[in-house]
Order: sequence, then structure tokens, then C-alpha cells
Amino acid sequence: MLKFTLDTNCLIDVEENRPQGSDVKTLVDAALKDQISLALVASSASEKQKSGDFLISFDTFDKRRAKLGFGEFEILLSIARWDATFWDKGLWANENMIKREKSIFDTLFPNDYYTWADCSKNAGISLEDKSSSIYKKWRNKLLDAQAFWAHEHNNRDVFVTSDTNFVSKLLNHQLFPSALVKTPCDAVNLQK
Repeated sequence: MLKFTLDTNCLIDVEENRPQGSDVKTLVDAALKDQISLALVASSASEKQKSGDFLISFDTFDKRRAKLGFGEFEILLSIARWDATFWDKGLWANENMIKREKSIFDTLFPNDYYTWADCSKNAGISLEDKSSSIYKKWRNKLLDAQAFWAHEHNNRDVFVTSDTNFVSKLLNHQLFPSALVKTPCDAVNLQK
């Protein structure tokens, strides 16, 4: 049985009735029939919301995913990060885990800084400024890297996203030779 991981964009596709949302729902239906395994990533709960703010509890995310029809699926934990992830939904990391997450970040965002300390210093803003648009953009990039890290760390087969950056940067990359990154439509075709 193939193991699919849905990133945050898949939830948004369903929530906003985007064209790819119907393909995500097809994957959900296949998982409910035990034809595939489906999981979400905990880092999705930490991403910036439409309002521009962040959720204050994982419970709020749980309610949202249940309302969208994703409540039954496994949540893959990513690396716990102070002020970025929910501590009870993150893993303590060793050096190898951090190095792998950094390699994913550097591949997805080769012109950006992996740490908030380096990013804020380069931007000339305070390390404490977590309300700036620069921080919010940096944080979402880190969470993107965490999503793929959680997928890979849990030995899942197919990472599903409508974010073309994942497909263009990870597919056929020498650091990720077995990465299978698919759009929702391509993932549906793969599971048939």
C-alpha cells in the first residue's frame, strides 16, 4: 500500500474549493477505503493563516482538519522549534536530523537563511520581531522544509503538494534521489 503525505496546501485546496481540491478528496476517499495510507504533517498547524496570524493551539488545527474530512489521518511530527511549532507535536532532534532539515531548507530556498537569527540579522531587524512580514515568510519556509522532513523521516512514499516549488526543487535532486513529489492530480493517477 502506498503511503501519501499531504502538505498544508492540500488542506487549503479543499478548504477553498480550488481545482486541485477534488483530487485531494479523491485521495481521502481512497484512504478511507484502505486503498492507500494518508497522513498530514504537524507543521501545517503552525503555518500562517488567512488572517495573517498563527494558531494558538493544535486543538484549533485538529478541529479544522476534522471539519475538512482529514480528522482520521495520522499526523507526522516534525522537529520541535521554539516559537514556530507546538511543543507537544514536535520531536527533539539530534545533529543528523537538524542537518537533514537544513539540507531540505537549502534545496527549497537556496537564496534564504536557514535560521531566524541569520535572516533577521541580514534584514536588519530585531531577532525579537516576530510580527514582521519577513519573520512570517521565513517561518513558512522553515515549515515547508519541516513538512518534507517529516514525510521523509517517516519513510512515506509520495509527498503531495500543489506548491510547485517542491516539485521543481526536490524532484530528481541528487540529495533526494528517491523523492516522489506529486501534485494532487498526479498523486491520484499514481494510486490507480
